[in-house]
Amino acid sequence: MADGLSIRGLRLEVARTGDDIVDEVDIAVAPGEVLGLVGESGSGKTTVGLAVLGHARRGVRIAGGSISIGSTEVLGLGAEERRSIRGRLVSYVPQDPSSSLNPALRIGLQLREVLEAHDFGGYEAKSYEPVFLVDADADDVEAEVRVVGFRWL
Repeated sequence: MADGLSIRGLRLEVARTGDDIVDEVDIAVAPGEVLGLVGESGSGKTTVGLAVLGHARRGVRIAGGSISIGSTEVLGLGAEERRSIRGRLVSYVPQDPSSSLNPALRIGLQLREVLEAHDFGGYEAKSYEPVFLVDADADDVEAEVRVVGFRWL
């Protein structure tokens, strides 16, 4: 697949023992498509998601396979090159909200940090922040979140 995400023969293992964590994963996602990984807790969903970034948690090793995003072979990149594509070419949003955003910081600050880390925007990116409207009840499984405007800082 020339565009989109292509994972072929991905294998992740316990670094110390070589035991399989994830073995022979093949995924193809074309631009504009959405893929959801579904499985039991501990089945490797997050491990595969992090591997797409070229990252493995402590104690885990990416042992084989290929991960391409467009023409970029992620696993062939050095550490600095991998860091440079994160947030620009590929991003990861954890399923746990406490891992995604810090409730003690304004969301605009957190979003600007990502933009600044990847050299997006100039003065305009730093001069306003999105204002979000969240519609959720404590019992709701899903919350509707939409940008309703911008607030000048």
